[in-house]
Amino acid sequence: MTSVRSVLDRLFRAAGAGDIEAVLGLWDEEGRLEDVTLGRVLTGKPAVARYLREFFAALPDLSYLPEEICTAGDRGIVVWRGTAHPNGSFFGLSVAPGPVSLRGVDVFRVRDGRVVRELSWYGDGWLFERMSGGRIPAGGRGET
Repeated sequence: MTSVRSVLDRLFRAAGAGDIEAVLGLWDEEGRLEDVTLGRVLTGKPAVARYLREFFAALPDLSYLPEEICTAGDRGIVVWRGTAHPNGSFFGLSVAPGPVSLRGVDVFRVRDGRVVRELSWYGDGWLFERMSGGRIPAGGRGET
């Protein structure tokens, strides 16, 4: 049986190399990815594949550096840091020039050596402002 830690180590190594096919090789056919930052939910490997191709096209030089990985049972949490130079747009948002620094937390569920669920939060506190030239999408910053 493949450990959750082993799956997450391979997943982040592949993602850091921009190897989408290797990432997808660790994904369950019916897996679900929830990009909480963008409010997107993708179910099934074909939908996840489209999302990853768009994500990496927008951030072609994205570096991933896991800072902390915790696992228990079939669950894993990865705290990570990354930098990128966006390429044009990011899921429909126009991108302000210059590098983007990202911090993220991903929560995984792994079954039989495959990711069956990922919840992903990422940004640097002002991600949308930096990537959209100061325009905040509907929903705002969550300030009260």
